[in-house]
Amino acid sequence: MGDRQKHIMDMVDMLKNTPGITLNAVSPIYETKPVGYADQDDFLNGAVEITTIMDPFQLLDVCMRIENALERRRTVKWGPRTADMDILFYGELVMATEKLTIPHPLLHERGFVLLPLMDIAPDKVHPARKVSIRDLCKNAGCSGITLYRPGA
Repeated sequence: MGDRQKHIMDMVDMLKNTPGITLNAVSPIYETKPVGYADQDDFLNGAVEITTIMDPFQLLDVCMRIENALERRRTVKWGPRTADMDILFYGELVMATEKLTIPHPLLHERGFVLLPLMDIAPDKVHPARKVSIRDLCKNAGCSGITLYRPGA
């Protein structure tokens, strides 16, 4: 919601300026149709690769703080929002708790997640599925997603 591109740039800047996080790569931004709750504007999606000294739960707290700083409101599942940050991978870790599941449990079927990952980590192997991002993208319908072009 709002200035979608600015929100993404703000999220990246806040991550980059968080002590204990090093930003390694940033994907291009893609524009996609909403999934799950269709009565809303298109989404902008991207991915970043970071290195961190934080544990996964500390990183999740950082993500939640950034979302809150951008006034994220959780009213409708998969509904309109100003910001949404997910931890897709954390090295080779595979875990599932009530608070956090890594790898992200739906990333393998979401082209809007996989295509930005293709730009920064095509050979990354999903630690639970043992398949590369490249191969997951082939199977998840990444072809219908367009690069974001402001004003187009």
